[in-house]
Amino acid sequence: MLLAVSALLLFLTCWNIIPAPVLLLFPLAVAGPELSPWFMGAAVLLGILARRSRVALLLCALSFICSAIPTVALLATRHTRSGAFAAVVSQPEAAGPINSRPILTQSNIPYPVRGGTLHMTIYRPEGAGLYPAIVMIYGGAWRSGSPADNAEFARHMA
Repeated sequence: MLLAVSALLLFLTCWNIIPAPVLLLFPLAVAGPELSPWFMGAAVLLGILARRSRVALLLCALSFICSAIPTVALLATRHTRSGAFAAVVSQPEAAGPINSRPILTQSNIPYPVRGGTLHMTIYRPEGAGLYPAIVMIYGGAWRSGSPADNAEFARHMA
């Protein structure tokens, strides 16, 4: 019984580091990092209960490692994220209305992904300078809409 629960825990946690191969497993890949502290606790508790079974203990250790990766990555980048946030927040806001600046739009910029090439659209203020970035991911689930549906909002945010 503990071996089966250990195997199930490893199945649930492995999607933190392995891309989901089918759409059915995608929710596990999205929710896995959010639940990783709970999975780490479950792996420790299950490892204590299954300490006599080497296979179950190995599965618990692998589950703990898979669950620890998002947490370690979050902690490792804490200073970088807080520094970037402080740099943006400490800058004074630009004077004038939000839509007063002209926006440059660059469409159909290819970028490689595993198994092909996708295209992106970049909206940014005209002129040189360092600007914060917002990544908008179109989520039409291959059923309806298009990334162009958000063009007005993207120009407003730029």
